[in-house]
Amino acid sequence: MKLKPNKRLLLIFSYLLVGFLVVVAVKAFTGPTQNPPGGNPAWPKVNTVVGTSDIAINTSTWTDMTNMTYTDTFAAGNVLISFNAEMWFPNDDTGAFRIVLDDNTILNTQLYKPEGDTSMAMPISLQYVTNLSAASHTIKIQWKSGGSSDTITQYGTLYSRTLIVMRGFN
Repeated sequence: MKLKPNKRLLLIFSYLLVGFLVVVAVKAFTGPTQNPPGGNPAWPKVNTVVGTSDIAINTSTWTDMTNMTYTDTFAAGNVLISFNAEMWFPNDDTGAFRIVLDDNTILNTQLYKPEGDTSMAMPISLQYVTNLSAASHTIKIQWKSGGSSDTITQYGTLYSRTLIVMRGFN
């Protein structure tokens, strides 16, 4: 099909406009992410730790969760810590989960599987905002079960567990 000269020019102009917009968008999202020295970051910095192995626990002692530790040097300011995972409770089990910052518990929770229910998956989501000093800090996720007869499994090969640390926001 032949295009009339006006339609051909409009088509060429449209392609050029789309190309220009793509270049502008790429430069906007790949350019520097920080203001001049002394300024605040233009975008929050997000770090993600992902666990993709299957893990289980059947002890009532707090234990570091595999692949759920993040250590870095932070600038002073607010930090959002977020943990998300799906836990498998095969029996009438209980489980506890906590966020630990520099060996201090800052948030914990406990999950109880309803009695009599068959095996079930239960999502867990922990979020905490804190103000950190300028220094090196370690963030961990720890967990424990109700005891040796309670086994909790996190099937990371199916549903990964995620620790997210976001900083640079007010």
